[in-house]
Amino acid sequence: MITTSFSMDKPTLKWLDSWCINNRPRAILEFGSGVSTLHIARYCIESDDPVVFTSVEHHPEYYIKTYRTLKTTYPQDDPVGLRHCGIRDGWYDIDPVTGWDLIVIDGPPESIGREQTSERLQGFLEAGKQTTILVDDAKRPTEDRLVREWFSVDRRVRLEEIVPTPRGLAVLRVH
Repeated sequence: MITTSFSMDKPTLKWLDSWCINNRPRAILEFGSGVSTLHIARYCIESDDPVVFTSVEHHPEYYIKTYRTLKTTYPQDDPVGLRHCGIRDGWYDIDPVTGWDLIVIDGPPESIGREQTSERLQGFLEAGKQTTILVDDAKRPTEDRLVREWFSVDRRVRLEEIVPTPRGLAVLRVH
C-alpha cells in the first residue's frame, strides 16, 4: 500500500507493532484505515491468540484501497472486519460497541477534525475494562488540545505518554 501524508509515519508504525507484540491486545478497534491496518492485521495473523480487529473508514476510495490491499496481502486470511461508514456530526456514523483492549484513532482527517472524538468514543469504552487509546498526529494543535482536555475532564482517562514520533502519538489508558 502506498503511503500518503495521511498515513501513520514509519516510527509510529514501528512503535505500534512493538506495542501489540508486548501487550497482546485481543480486541482492536481502529478509526481511519490504511497502512496501520496492514500492520495490525499482520499482528492478528501472527498472534498465538485469536484477535478481533475492526477498522472503520469513512472515505470510499481509501476503504476500497485498504480492502484490496488486505485481500492481496492476506488472500487466505480475513484478519480485519473492515467497515465503511460516513461521517455524521463530525464523527463516524457507527453504533458503539464495547469490549476493546486497544482503540487506534487515525481519523477522521484534519479537514473534518477530531473535536468530537472524546465525546463520541465514550460509547466504545466499557466501565471497569482497561482500554488503551492511541491518538495519532498528537503534535497537531487540535489533537493536542483533544488529548489534554480529555484526560483532564474524564477521570478514567490517564495520559501515559506522548511518543516522540514525527507527528506524535498520544497513549492514553482508560480504567
